[in-house]
Amino acid sequence: MGVWLPDDVSYADTIAVAQRAFHRPSSRLARRLLPGRAASNALAVARMRRRGMRPREIASALIWLETAYYFGITTVLDISGNESPVTELLAGRPRPRPRPAPAQRPSITGALIATNEASRIGGALDSLSGFVDDLVVLDGGSTDGTPEVAASYGARVYHRPFDRDFAAQRNALLDHVHTPWVFMLDCDERVPAELGREVLEALGRTDVDTIVMPWLNLVEDDPVPTRWPDPHTRVHRTALRYRRPVHEYILARTAIYLPMNGPCIQHHKTKARSVRQLRLYDSIDPSQTTEVDLERMERWKEDEAAGE
Repeated sequence: MGVWLPDDVSYADTIAVAQRAFHRPSSRLARRLLPGRAASNALAVARMRRRGMRPREIASALIWLETAYYFGITTVLDISGNESPVTELLAGRPRPRPRPAPAQRPSITGALIATNEASRIGGALDSLSGFVDDLVVLDGGSTDGTPEVAASYGARVYHRPFDRDFAAQRNALLDHVHTPWVFMLDCDERVPAELGREVLEALGRTDVDTIVMPWLNLVEDDPVPTRWPDPHTRVHRTALRYRRPVHEYILARTAIYLPMNGPCIQHHKTKARSVRQLRLYDSIDPSQTTEVDLERMERWKEDEAAGE
């Protein structure tokens, strides 16, 4: 059984759900993912169109069908406990055959791009080391010893000057990955051991292209995450490549979502660091900066000026 949550459900409501809880995708993500899914689920799409469902609703339902198939979910509820229309679509699909655990765990590389992250990169690499087979770092021109710190954690380190194109930097990093799967992490993120185990289990029992997982955006000492929900593609087939210079993304045909109330990537931020990053992103491509981003940046700049 799964629970389908709308976008405006709070973090507290999400983690309070006893069943596995999944958020439907954002409008932007739905638009990107719909073409590939529609082509491989033509019959289901035709049924949804006859019911008058909008493109975003169709994309959400297709993600649900895909995720439900691999998690063995046969009934979908909304947060109020009412049966979702997606359950009717599930009823028309054959029950998934149990997939046996693989004889050996999937081969996966932990990968990071970094520039002047000597104080943070060690924690990120350490959180990956318990479940990946290899660690690779692409340094963008650090002057603080980042490459040496990364090497001390067993990472293979390569160099490419950062040219204000995050997608190009990540794609150059992928050229040095030799495993079928990659876990792309940022230096201010940490992967709990439980999430690492869940990723390996999902890779061993599915044949999708990407795994979408939730973030906990933790700002300084505030225990309540900001920007919730915030799902991201962090695990994908190494052959895939990123698009767009900032807020880069993977365009994949298939994906599964990990539960939003399960273990999450821990994204540790400070207000000053977040303001610097938002300024950089906005300077690369202002069209990708939302009103919420601008409001947050101004608020945190004021807090910084006030000495908070």
